[in-house]
Amino acid sequence: MTWLFFAIIAHFLNAIVFVVDKYILSRAHFKPEAYAFYVGLLGGSIALILMPFGFSPIPLNQILISFLAGALFIAGVLFFYKSIEKEEVSKITPIIGGAVPFFTLVLTYLFLDERLSFEQLIAFTLLVLGGMIIIWPRKNISSFNQIRLSFLKKLPKALLSAFFFAFSYVLTKYIFSYQPFINGFIWIRVGGLVGAGIIELNLKLEF
Repeated sequence: MTWLFFAIIAHFLNAIVFVVDKYILSRAHFKPEAYAFYVGLLGGSIALILMPFGFSPIPLNQILISFLAGALFIAGVLFFYKSIEKEEVSKITPIIGGAVPFFTLVLTYLFLDERLSFEQLIAFTLLVLGGMIIIWPRKNISSFNQIRLSFLKKLPKALLSAFFFAFSYVLTKYIFSYQPFINGFIWIRVGGLVGAGIIELNLKLEF
């Protein structure tokens, strides 16, 4: 059960990062694209530093999957930043937190041939329902249309972020099934550099 301990710690650290991200985006007036670019650049730089400790060549198909996993993660980061730019982080993260397991369930079924037991499906359903309850509006809103619009405005970018994160996690799982942690981490973070490069190219094209 050590995986559960690490999962809880990871979510706790993620919560701290989300709050810091929101603070930086709201106070420093960074564009989400620029912030996502620096996240990819920093992750890739750390990966390059680790190269002496376990880097080795991998098959071409795994290289492509690693690069895609890293680029999708940066895409998830980008849409997460776009979604919290003008919205409360406490409202966005439950949407993403509830949607990521759903997308992960579908993608692992399609690509990794993983199946959940009956008990796990019940736990999964409760997890998603809990996320929906958290994000449902609690203020006194007079009409159902207002509730629906308030809810739907938050969804598109948050769901895109969740989808990209989930796809990245599934591909990451695939790579770690064949590669040691450090080597897989390096290749995936190099993919993050590719994603950051695409964002930088788009930023230049805008000017």
